[in-house]
Amino acid sequence: MARVKRAVHGKKHRRAVLEQAKGYYGNKSRSYKSAHEQVMHSL
Repeated sequence: MARVKRAVHGKKHRRAVLEQAKGYYGNKSRSYKSAHEQVMHSL
């Protein structure tokens, strides 16, 4: 099986999550981990 390099799509996914987390309080709109948790919770 071919190796998959995920840099571009990974970055795209993280940027999209941070975009959705705009306006959240403190770290929840800045760091990917907290933003992702909050976005999952909100949706």
